[in-house]
Amino acid sequence: MNQNLFLQNLRKQYYQEILHLILELFLTYLWNEWLSIIENYQECFYTIVFCEGTQQGRKNKKFDQEVYSKIFQKEMPDVSFVSIGSCFELEDSSNVSMRIINEVLNTSKKIKLVDRDDKSDKQVEECKNIGIHVLKRRHLECYLFDNELIKKLCYEKGKPEKEIECLEMKNQAMQNSISRGNPIDDVKSASGEIYTGLKKILQLTQCGNDTHSFLRDTMAPLLTSDMPLYGQIKQCIFGEL
Repeated sequence: MNQNLFLQNLRKQYYQEILHLILELFLTYLWNEWLSIIENYQECFYTIVFCEGTQQGRKNKKFDQEVYSKIFQKEMPDVSFVSIGSCFELEDSSNVSMRIINEVLNTSKKIKLVDRDDKSDKQVEECKNIGIHVLKRRHLECYLFDNELIKKLCYEKGKPEKEIECLEMKNQAMQNSISRGNPIDDVKSASGEIYTGLKKILQLTQCGNDTHSFLRDTMAPLLTSDMPLYGQIKQCIFGEL
């Protein structure tokens, strides 16, 4: 990583921490005292994508934010991803946190992004009508455990001959999930088994101690701008390419 990119990423991390501080201060009723400080920083935020997740004490609360940031940090250094709540909170036009942020950071472009989950086509259209962007697949894990990305993992680890075995393992994990009553496209429910299977087949070490860290630190960096999969996610978030 060259020095300019390092400084750019450091600056971006700093601004993201300010965004989190904004939310935390609001939730602890200190918003008024810090309002003038926040206003001084609003020129730092160019585009903010609010995605699913929470600012409060849940494990992996910033998973979506961290994954999207890792995927787009090279091409879009001026975009900040922030986990701000559940899909219902993001879709709620009366969400107080969003209203305050919209008012204070009024010079920034803001995008709301939610998972598809089980939304009907009509519900997706309703989201679009109120300015909410929706993933085309059920959730982020569907992209991170996509077959093309698993194939790329095999090649990156110098074991292209393991590609078929890895994909067969994934298919079996999905079947096991379906047999437990989960939807046929619910990759998240099968993700633990897929993660364990990939580690075993490819003999991976230092790739992440759990499923979320594996997806964030090992799979997300493989999703590069030359892949159609990257373009699919980019289109969902930022619109027509």
